[in-house]
Amino acid sequence: MNRRAPIFLAAAALFASAVALFSVGVTGGHISMDDWGYIYGCPFVRGGITAGNVRAAFTQLGYDAFWMPLTFISYMADITVLGGGWKVHHAVNAVLHGINAVLVFAFLRMLVARVRGASAAGTSACLLAAFVWAVHPMRAEAVTYIAARKELLWALFALWGLMHWVRRVDGGGFGHWLAAFACCVAACLSKPTAMCFPLLAYAVHQLVARRLYVKVRGYLPFLAVAFFVGLVTLHAQANPIGAERLDLYGETLSWRLLNAAVAFGMYIWHFVVPFGVHFDYRAVFGGRPVDLALGLSVLGAALAAAAAAIWRFRGASAARAVLFACAWFALAFAPVSGVFGVVNGDHAYADRYSYMPFVAVSLLLALAAARAIERGGMARTLSFAAFAAAFSVEIPVTVGVVRSFHDDYTAFARVLAKDPGHWRALRVVGNEYCARLGRMDEGVAMLRRSLELRDSRRTADSLAYVLAVRGAPGDFDEVRRLGAAVARRPSADAQGMMLEALGIAAMREGRYADASRCFAASLQAPARNYSNHHALLNLGLSLANSGERYEALKVLRRLKSVPEEGIRRRAAEAVQAMSSDGDAPEFEWRAVP
Repeated sequence: MNRRAPIFLAAAALFASAVALFSVGVTGGHISMDDWGYIYGCPFVRGGITAGNVRAAFTQLGYDAFWMPLTFISYMADITVLGGGWKVHHAVNAVLHGINAVLVFAFLRMLVARVRGASAAGTSACLLAAFVWAVHPMRAEAVTYIAARKELLWALFALWGLMHWVRRVDGGGFGHWLAAFACCVAACLSKPTAMCFPLLAYAVHQLVARRLYVKVRGYLPFLAVAFFVGLVTLHAQANPIGAERLDLYGETLSWRLLNAAVAFGMYIWHFVVPFGVHFDYRAVFGGRPVDLALGLSVLGAALAAAAAAIWRFRGASAARAVLFACAWFALAFAPVSGVFGVVNGDHAYADRYSYMPFVAVSLLLALAAARAIERGGMARTLSFAAFAAAFSVEIPVTVGVVRSFHDDYTAFARVLAKDPGHWRALRVVGNEYCARLGRMDEGVAMLRRSLELRDSRRTADSLAYVLAVRGAPGDFDEVRRLGAAVARRPSADAQGMMLEALGIAAMREGRYADASRCFAASLQAPARNYSNHHALLNLGLSLANSGERYEALKVLRRLKSVPEEGIRRRAAEAVQAMSSDGDAPEFEWRAVP
């Protein structure tokens, strides 16, 4: 039997296990936060691969405040080659993660072999460590959140490139340098975070070559790519297309440093205790992060443990490995830590950012496991038992987290269960309670609570709309209060939802001329991104009630072929009533399913 056959079989098992686990998330659902905007809402992606779309991916530097042409092209390929659809995008993400799991296994084997020497124990330990990395609940966001494809791609190219870099450090030819450089470029074109690649390569060089001084000349092209990508990213975030302009340095440096420190600690905490993993971790807007004490305590404990290990094994390979892991962890997180700009006051950290940094933790696990397996006896038994216990905890939790990414409601329902004061989760879940679950009173309470926690225009729009629809005593007064600024200046409502809420309230109160003006202005809102059909129906009925029969008929006849049966039927009934002899009845507002 070929000596490499067991390794190939192990890699195949790792790939199949990772893909199978995350296939739970291959559904027809998606998270509207970025999933839609990156693919079917993106004008140069939704048409698939064409010369014009590929060119736009490279030349539209600030689409959604990011420059990641290879990621956009990968979405195009999903559509052109595989037919598109949310299930296809989810499945491609799962396969990419399976490939990355194999690359992590191969990368760990290379590093462990150079730190401890090649051995069967080292291979087994690397396989176990790669499994821990691949199935951990913190991987769920990067794999199941379609918009996180950029994490998968930059990790794939970075790992592949760093494996070539190890061979180059070992004395390999120029081909390995060239392959590493090509992978660095591809990683940076997948996500700007990859600008840390030269520093990761330097850390690998230190671990493998065991000397501080290295020739800088070989790194200069990598540094040039990183510098260029950094400039393009700053331009994209300062001049976004289709998104709000980002305030790159909206928070003070001291706040950003504190936020990063707490985030680092919370990443470590969730690695050890993954039960609280969820989407969209928050910080108190304009204040200190919610998890301040826990995050700083865990970070302090981790640094103390690292320092103790370095002191204990000083001069040995284990000390270099711990230093390498600390450097890798910090460098891979640095571009997304917020220290260098673009940290939002209501956002603390995200599990998807941990995708590459935790490869360093996997290395430490692999080294510890290799040592225990080589010692044999009770040490080996305890090592295998620890990994078995980890898998028994990780896999069920991961399945639960993956399932939570089915859609906005499932994702934010989990957020709300873990963080009851999360203002955005309160808004999303509250909207869902009102729109789909029929739990209007509970939904209104959630929206009011969300607005108390954060004065958000979108939340106010949603609350006004559901209050106008509910129509309980005092609701219309609250709608007018929420929409007072828009009533004075309709152009202030870019999306049209507040105007539509004001129109519904006016229509239900019998103020049909006011209602007609509100619905007409709502339909002209420049950033309106939801169906016009309800607003058109209400506009037509309001015009009819105002005596503008001719204009009402023009509007209502536009609805004769819309897909919503309820709207189509109500419009047809109104047209028939106005077209018959005699006075048309007064058309009351009522909810249309």
